Amino acid sequence: MIKKIIAVIGILVVLLIASIIVLPIVFKDDIIQRAKDEANNNVNAQIDFGEFDLSLLGSFPDFSFSISDVSVIGVDTFQGDTLVYIGDLLLTVDVMSVIGGEQISIKTIAIDDLLLNAIVLKDGTANYDIAKASEEAELEEAEEPADTAATAFKLSLNNFSIANANIVYDDQEGGIYASIVDLDFDLQGDFTEAFTALEISTAIAELTLSKDNVKYLNKAELALLAELDADLENAKYTFKENEFRINQLVLGWDGWVSKPGDNIDLDITFKAKQTEFKNILSLIPAVYAKDFESVQTSGKLALDGYARGTYADPSLPEFGLALQIDDARFQYPDLPKSVENINIKVNVNNPGGSEDNTVIDVSKFHVELADNPIDMHLVLKTPVSDPQIDCGMEGKIDLDKLKDVIPQEEGEELSGLIDMNIVLNGRLSTLEEERYEDFNALGNLNISNMKYKSADLPQSAIIESMDLVFSPQYVELTKFDVTVGNSDFHMDGKIENFIAFALTDSAVIMGAYNLSSTLLDANEFLTEEEAEAVETAEEGDSIHLTVFEVPATIDFKLATRFDKILYDNMIMTDVNGLLTVKDEGVTMKDFQISILQGLVTLNGTYETTNPVRPTVNFDLDIKDFDIPQTFETFNTVQKLAPITESCVGKFSTSLKFVAELDAHMNPDMNTLTGGGRVTTDEVFIEGSETIDKLADLLNNDKYKSMKIEDVKATYEFIDGRLHVKPFEVKVEKSTATVYGSNGFDETLDYTLDMKVPTSELGSDVNVFLGDLLSLANSGGANFKTPDVIEVQVKITGTCSDPKVSLGNLNALGSGGTVKEQIGEKIDEVIEEVKEKVNEEIDKAKEQAEKEAKAAAEKLIQDAEREAAKLIKEAAALAGITKKEGYASADKTENEASNPFQKVAAKVAADVIRKETDKQVDKILKEADKQAKAIVDKAKLNANKKK
Repeated sequence: MIKKIIAVIGILVVLLIASIIVLPIVFKDDIIQRAKDEANNNVNAQIDFGEFDLSLLGSFPDFSFSISDVSVIGVDTFQGDTLVYIGDLLLTVDVMSVIGGEQISIKTIAIDDLLLNAIVLKDGTANYDIAKASEEAELEEAEEPADTAATAFKLSLNNFSIANANIVYDDQEGGIYASIVDLDFDLQGDFTEAFTALEISTAIAELTLSKDNVKYLNKAELALLAELDADLENAKYTFKENEFRINQLVLGWDGWVSKPGDNIDLDITFKAKQTEFKNILSLIPAVYAKDFESVQTSGKLALDGYARGTYADPSLPEFGLALQIDDARFQYPDLPKSVENINIKVNVNNPGGSEDNTVIDVSKFHVELADNPIDMHLVLKTPVSDPQIDCGMEGKIDLDKLKDVIPQEEGEELSGLIDMNIVLNGRLSTLEEERYEDFNALGNLNISNMKYKSADLPQSAIIESMDLVFSPQYVELTKFDVTVGNSDFHMDGKIENFIAFALTDSAVIMGAYNLSSTLLDANEFLTEEEAEAVETAEEGDSIHLTVFEVPATIDFKLATRFDKILYDNMIMTDVNGLLTVKDEGVTMKDFQISILQGLVTLNGTYETTNPVRPTVNFDLDIKDFDIPQTFETFNTVQKLAPITESCVGKFSTSLKFVAELDAHMNPDMNTLTGGGRVTTDEVFIEGSETIDKLADLLNNDKYKSMKIEDVKATYEFIDGRLHVKPFEVKVEKSTATVYGSNGFDETLDYTLDMKVPTSELGSDVNVFLGDLLSLANSGGANFKTPDVIEVQVKITGTCSDPKVSLGNLNALGSGGTVKEQIGEKIDEVIEEVKEKVNEEIDKAKEQAEKEAKAAAEKLIQDAEREAAKLIKEAAALAGITKKEGYASADKTENEASNPFQKVAAKVAADVIRKETDKQVDKILKEADKQAKAIVDKAKLNANKKK
């Protein structure tokens, strides 16, 4: 019995081992697809991965899992953007710890070739916010947190490593950008113990960090080697042997950090391990170059700092930093001059508590750049509540000599003179309270003949002259003359609240300026992507621009005058008006622009309170714009009025519109509202597919090239369509009432109620009309050849494939329909019958009176004979009328050939048949009625005579 049990157990073990080996192989494809499906069902992203491997036998007693080419790709707003990519991921777990259950031991997590791209848009939308909301998640959030202390489950990790990682964090909302190139990270330690030693190794080949487009680090090298004693139960970490290096500056750290609860306790000190000036010099991006190792330096450096106490947001611990540089210099071996007498002393201290307790003291700052001395001092107190500043700057800099001390980038040029002597001393509150006498602000900043050229600014910028005069109330720009490439700018005015703007984040800088230019070539300021779009764009294409976000801290008024502006494919001249930059928007008042051989007067606002969807609200008065140039220049016109592609002439319009803009500064047509009125004196149209089809329909090639005169049309934008209200135009010798709409999706829905002279319809149409009239008249009508035919034309389809067809038609013209005219003829016939009957009655009456009683019977007999004759004649007339009417209708339909004739013939034939039937019925009924009346009246008269 025992042998059988052992045999069964053995078989089960073999089957289990076989299953572990075989099942992942047999069902590998199904497992992969099921895993991908489950992952994608739970995120707003596209998750994919390549090969993976599950192994137990090869690594026993460890279980290993590896996977490659893991990617998370964005959808919707971030369509095609890679959020995460992992080249290889390896996980090793102790199998026995999994079986035991109380503590799972992860021996290794290794990631190789990691790409992380985190983006936050200006509206706060983040590409890493990909988790789908679910009812279960909402319920879990509402539930009380679980008592983790009650569970015996534990997780341990021995080694975690990342190799060759590249990370980008682009926070457009906060204005923060960080880039890490080639990051290697390794963490080792036994996390199963309550007290363990941790070893951390980190290396970054390039670190770039900027805030609001100001670079604080540019491709800096970083390295961290740290040994920590970790008290995991009390969450306290004590620094042992460690160093932190950024470029060539190496800092040593001592102390400890703990987080027993919500707050952080710490006692840390740091100090520069080397005292050579060259080490801190490496932090300056302009100086730290490839040949930095060969730079000759001297001087001493002292840098240390500390932080101790408790950090409990918003309360800060006590901290301080001290930097001192004495008698330093540096010189590049290939350059003729050096930077001498560098003496700097900086202290930053805060006793703890509020940020407002921070004191920044730059008591000494002296540098001589190629014999150009610069001196500065600064003391800043209470920086948050009421900044108190004591600052002075003095120096003369010959920029041309900078190339003698600092290597220039390829293509970079810098020259000119800067002369500054500025003193600022006082509290910000004195300026806010307009106690200017208590704030000392004096000095000048003068720049002359300054030229700058670089790879990013190849067209070069030249400041011929700039003079700033400082006072407590304002900074006056007395002169500013600058040339950038082909463009020139001239400005003067006053800047108010400049000091508050410089000291705080919330202050608004104000100013009023006069700005003029003889030429502004805006195309020179395009980004590389925009410039490339211009080069590759076909004729008529527009440049894809990016949203210009208006700062909230600017309140400027600019009285502008530009003689000429080049922008995209437009040439504007005599541009002038008032620009107001305020509240994250730009307002234009009475802004006039000569463009496209006409003049536009613009009033309105462009605002970016929501920078992802800027809005425009404009009122334009456009006079005498050239239509072909307008079509080529504005893609909006191409969508709103596509027929203008085939037009020659000029137009004027008054236009009011409100719209949101997309990321390329193009209007979102579905948000467009407003309208206006357009007028033209004379417009020629030729080469339009729509017009060609209209000419074919009217059987006259003259309409393929037409002249339209005196257009006065009103239009409005509703629900993504341009609606045109009815207006009358002259087209050659014809007139037309036009109305309808076209969508921004290029769909068309227009109606033309045309009055076309018969002579304009072609010879074959006129022959047909003659036959039609003769046939219609043979049925008792009396039609004449009309001078004008009324035609309704329907234009549908799309701009690229228009459909032109006939609507209602009055083929016989003369101000009425065929039905109305035939009806009039029938009434005439009936009226003749009535008159004839009445005449007979009168005759019978006279005869009865003469013959009196003796002739009464004869009167009745004669009346009956007369009535019978009348009925007989009416029946004959009805038969002839019906026969001839139906014959005319049949002949009308059979002889029609082209589309125009068939439509007209069918309308006329149907009307003739219907009206013929009605005519026959009315003739018979009226004859019977009148005949009976004759007899009854004769009998009555006869009785009276008896």
